[in-house]
Amino acid sequence: MQATFLTFEQAGSYGNGSAWGALIEHLISADPTLDASLLVIDSESDSVRVRSQDREQLERLASHIQRLAFDKALLISEIKTAREAGFGHGDL
Repeated sequence: MQATFLTFEQAGSYGNGSAWGALIEHLISADPTLDASLLVIDSESDSVRVRSQDREQLERLASHIQRLAFDKALLISEIKTAREAGFGHGDL
């Protein structure tokens, strides 16, 4: 996710693990097919990890993250949407 760091900065955010963690929380809350109780987010300084025993949940979340990683405008839009929805704890 290092390649997206500058995009986070352009959106007025940090590209750190906490920011990605907040963005992932937002993605999960926005997709009714994702079950937050099945996904464990572990974000620290410069990294984030999501664990689950449900592979389908991980793959579905990964598809959202991949779309964001390859679409700068969409990533900026999602960062702003997540921030406006109250996600971020200051990092987003």
